[in-house]
Amino acid sequence: MLWRHLEGGEPDRLLLWIGPLGVLTFYLRYGALAGLAGVAIAAVIIWPARVWASRRLFLAVAALFGAGLAPHVVYSLAETGSVTGVVDAAADVAGRNYIGEGLVDYIAWAPSRLAGPLAAVLGGLGLAWYLTAALRRRRGREVRGALFLLAAASIQVLALGLISHAEERFVFSAIAMVLIAGSGAVVAVVQRLKPATAGAVLAATALAVAASFVVSIDRVDRQLSGVATSRAILLDVSDFVAAGPASDCVVLTSSVPEITWYSRCATYRLDNGWGRELVQRAEDGYIVIFDNAKDDELRVSVDDLIDQSGEPTFLPSIGGSVGDARIWKVS
Repeated sequence: MLWRHLEGGEPDRLLLWIGPLGVLTFYLRYGALAGLAGVAIAAVIIWPARVWASRRLFLAVAALFGAGLAPHVVYSLAETGSVTGVVDAAADVAGRNYIGEGLVDYIAWAPSRLAGPLAAVLGGLGLAWYLTAALRRRRGREVRGALFLLAAASIQVLALGLISHAEERFVFSAIAMVLIAGSGAVVAVVQRLKPATAGAVLAATALAVAASFVVSIDRVDRQLSGVATSRAILLDVSDFVAAGPASDCVVLTSSVPEITWYSRCATYRLDNGWGRELVQRAEDGYIVIFDNAKDDELRVSVDDLIDQSGEPTFLPSIGGSVGDARIWKVS
């Protein structure tokens, strides 16, 4: 809808729904803000005159979006003293070691781990085709639309890479936008070929797609098997802490999302000051340390509590990078 409007369509009040939908997206996942920002910035870059001409409409969209975020801002100020406190805490939970760590990982994983070899070729073709067209000042409707997708995807990956750790699922939407642009480039290339050559190219593409499915399914299956082995210890730890008699349980650990989900306990990072207070007041409070380099660094934050908690329960890992677990009962 945004694309159609900025390409010359009449102002459509349905665009006002972008504000509420953007708010819903934000509340579902804070990291989605990077994708929303990518789309907004890309629209300004590709269609600056159209955005300015419709500035009242887009200011209304921004006002609706801001109004929807007001409850979050109030809560964040009340709980953390900062407008961005909750979002910052969410980023810290993932354990990013330095600003830009995610971007380094995305670059290292490209292309096979992010999209697969065929998708990498398709995305590369789209990028090369449309950037060349833009440099040659062939900026028709098709080129502008593809550049919009590529710019939005690039901004999203850049923003996520700077503020968060890397995970393939974080950039699924960006990869999809790149593939749509790449598909447009394939169509543009094929249209310029002779019928016989175009048929051969399409047949080869179909075979490549089929082969890519087979390779990708095998790779994902092997990857998930390794993940299941590595993460089995997280299930064991979650079962242990969830088996306590009290309904009020708090855990300090490094693997916050997984332990939270599987144990249903309130879970905080080892170096979280708020969590440190809660774990001492809870009916069942636990500290979980895994045998890995990350936990070795974080353990110093809770060494004093560990010293007061007696001998830990030892749970062995069956393999993977998470390591064996030691669990101290704090309260």
